Amino acid sequence: MAPTMEKNPITGVREPYFPERMRLPRIISGIGVIIIMVRTSAFPFPVFNFRFLLTVQNRALRVLSSFRQLQTERLLCFGVSGS
Repeated sequence: MAPTMEKNPITGVREPYFPERMRLPRIISGIGVIIIMVRTSAFPFPVFNFRFLLTVQNRALRVLSSFRQLQTERLLCFGVSGS
């Protein structure tokens, strides 16, 4: 992967080396790719959360409305019968 070979000053062995002028563009492009990946994968979560909250809210409203309807029917029934 490294384009050049340089002698290591400590061991004296030739090792793969990345010059600074070639390293910086790769780092910047890698960071850009990671940011794009995070943004595209994070985008659907607010949509799913919103739809989930709407579903929960609709179910809660249905339960409450059925409870209110039962309460009204009970009042009408007991109000007519006198018990």
